[in-house]
Formats: sequence, structure tokens, C-alpha cells
Amino acid sequence: MTINMEKPYVVGMDIGGTNTVFGVVDSRGNVLASDSVKTQQYAEVNEYVDAVCKKLLPLLQQFGGAEKIKGMGVGAPNGNYYTGTIEFAPNLPWKGITDVDIARSDGATGGIEEWLRGFGDVNEAVLETARIIRNHPLMPRELRVFSLIMDPVTGEVRPAEETEQK
Repeated sequence: MTINMEKPYVVGMDIGGTNTVFGVVDSRGNVLASDSVKTQQYAEVNEYVDAVCKKLLPLLQQFGGAEKIKGMGVGAPNGNYYTGTIEFAPNLPWKGITDVDIARSDGATGGIEEWLRGFGDVNEAVLETARIIRNHPLMPRELRVFSLIMDPVTGEVRPAEETEQK
């Protein structure tokens, strides 16, 4: 097995009803640094995101910045595989958030209805989601975002394919 030492770290994050814990992990699975925020402390989702970023970014800097991060995994309650959203999580404090509120708080261009339009074409949806993540104002520009599709039956992972614009 070959390990790419140019990007030797990954970030893991567990969004829980009480705490959100995140950390930097090396290629052997060792947690090198971690921190947390109290999930219930933030009545507004954008305040929560800001708090996580304020604590996570210094951890990344300890290990050479975002350019040394290979990827990030997030665990969350009631994650919807098909839409990539957290839906009706009973243990998270953000209830009654409308599409418009989310669009305003996360800075998504085009509005949340367009962003969460569903998976009529999985390939196109994955490419579009990756584009939105890449262009999000809180995403470090040097962090690479990949467009991958996983078959839920076989577990096979393949890259999403760019298609010509019509």
C-alpha cells in the first residue's frame, strides 16, 4: 500500500446532539489533535458553523494547513444519503428552518430549492454539490473537493464524470 505523504491527514467530525467533536487524524488512524463545541449552545445554525470553523481552522494550521488534508468525513444524525442533508434530527437544536432561512445562512447561490433539488441524475447532482462545496465562503480554497459516487449495494466507488454543457 502506498500512502501519499503530500496530504498525510484527514479530518473527522461527529455532530451529536450534545457535542460536536472533530479532529485531525494521520494515515495510521491516530488522532493527533481534537476539539469540540457544545451543539446545543447555538440557537442559530450559522452561529454553530462559525464556532466549529473557529476551533477547527487552528487545528488544521498546526499540521500545515488545509493543503495537508486529504479529506473530511462527517457523521450526523438522520443524514439523508440521497440529498446529502440532515433531516428532522430530534437531537439537534435547529428546528423549523425554512428553505429561505438556510439559503441566507449558508450563502448557497441560487437558493436552497435549487441546491437540494434531488437526484434526478446522480452524476449531475454529485458534480453540482461538489461545485457548491468548492465555492462555499467557509471552504478553504486550497482544500480539494472530489466528486465521487458510491454504489450503495456493491460499495464500488467511481468518480463522477464531467459532461458537455447542452
